[in-house]
Amino acid sequence: MYYQPVYFEDDWLESEDTIDGAISDLNARISTRIKDPTTQQQSQTVCVLVHGFSASSFEFEAFKKSILEKDSNAFFSSIVLGGHGRNYDAFKNATYEDWLAPIVTELTALSSKGYTNIVLFGVSTGASGILHLALNQKLNHVPIRQIILMDPYVLPTNKTLYLVPWLKYVITNTRLEDVGVLGTQYWYTNRPAQSLHELLKLVKVTQSDLTNYSGGFKTPMHIYTANGDPTADTRGADMILNALGADVVNINRYESSHHVLIEPTSKKDWSASDQRQYEHIIDEIFSLIQ
Repeated sequence: MYYQPVYFEDDWLESEDTIDGAISDLNARISTRIKDPTTQQQSQTVCVLVHGFSASSFEFEAFKKSILEKDSNAFFSSIVLGGHGRNYDAFKNATYEDWLAPIVTELTALSSKGYTNIVLFGVSTGASGILHLALNQKLNHVPIRQIILMDPYVLPTNKTLYLVPWLKYVITNTRLEDVGVLGTQYWYTNRPAQSLHELLKLVKVTQSDLTNYSGGFKTPMHIYTANGDPTADTRGADMILNALGADVVNINRYESSHHVLIEPTSKKDWSASDQRQYEHIIDEIFSLIQ
């Protein structure tokens, strides 16, 4: 981890000229897409999708396409984490509480409109955020049928994150390199120290939630985790299982060196094995959300 000055171009996610379309698109969320749902629509599964840190709603585009090929009537609500999908300053200044607020907003809106069959699917930091909200009874008012988490960012693979509280005064910004066109358009290439510190805060508070868990959580939870994940240590899934118990949590481990396998378009070194894993996971999740 070393300092790099803030730099971005006009078509990068950090730019004032770029914004995640799901923020303003009323069709991106079922609560705003359907003004007055029918009884049949209220009973249909709504899959609420929550992307990860520094990402955007694009992280679920391939997943949605794959599911829609199996069921063209599938309902999705695409969440954009607070502070994300906007310019650099919005990302830098948002707290982790800000990140999670749109999740609660959409779930509350769905519940108020009578939807009774909600599946919550989060990846990476979106997954740890969901876990934090659920274990702190922030979602108890919502009829969530099940929770799906992929590569929950509960235990970082790279332990440098724990040094951020001390390094942030010197290393105020870092940048990812060689991320490609998709990477710059749909992920923040710049990583402000303030944002990394908020990420660490969420990691620590979620770890504390699990350590101090005293029971009562019953919503079925399916966790997908890659053994070779370079970002989220797969042992984080074990922390969740050990806290909540096998009657609630089911872990599906698979061999891959990619973080968030359901987003294949930005991955380098995508192998035939990765494709098979992707298709298998899509089939499994499709069966879960029916």
